[in-house]
Amino acid sequence: MTGGPDRSSEIDELELVSRIALGDTTAFAALMDRYWPLLVTYSARYLGAQDLSEDIVQESFVRVWVHRTELRQSTSPKAYLYRVVRNLVVDELRRRQVRDRWIAKANPVAGPSVATPAHILEANELAQAAARAIAALPAIASHTIAVAADSDHSVRETKPRLPPDRGCLHCRCHCIRSKFQFPA
Repeated sequence: MTGGPDRSSEIDELELVSRIALGDTTAFAALMDRYWPLLVTYSARYLGAQDLSEDIVQESFVRVWVHRTELRQSTSPKAYLYRVVRNLVVDELRRRQVRDRWIAKANPVAGPSVATPAHILEANELAQAAARAIAALPAIASHTIAVAADSDHSVRETKPRLPPDRGCLHCRCHCIRSKFQFPA
């Protein structure tokens, strides 16, 4: 080595591992300088978020430092770091799936995506417009919509709840739908 221990490009990888195992912070900094950008790019390819990828890579280097005495001297630090980052990325993707499933269960209409203020405003405006349109209908039509919208009942269970002699439920709903003007 001609440039000394501060020049990470000239330090042999296996020498880095042995120096890190002894607690050499300059060797650890050289390892970080060498692999940080590569690992962030690798992580971001799967996660799609730069900040989260940097957190994952930082966590991987923390784990290397914490377990530095357990590192095998013959193991490539590059391979080890990529494996640690890959495992952390897989863990994060699993957490995302679980989080998305819980969000979908909690709010089945919104689905797995997080509602933005624009989505909330649009949903509120749509609900208000539907309420105004239903209120403008004749009483029998609004009653039919209210009964038909009840998700706990089938069509057969709904018919007895409607006033008699007003036609079948399907015909009534069709007539009501035809009176609404939906934008294209």
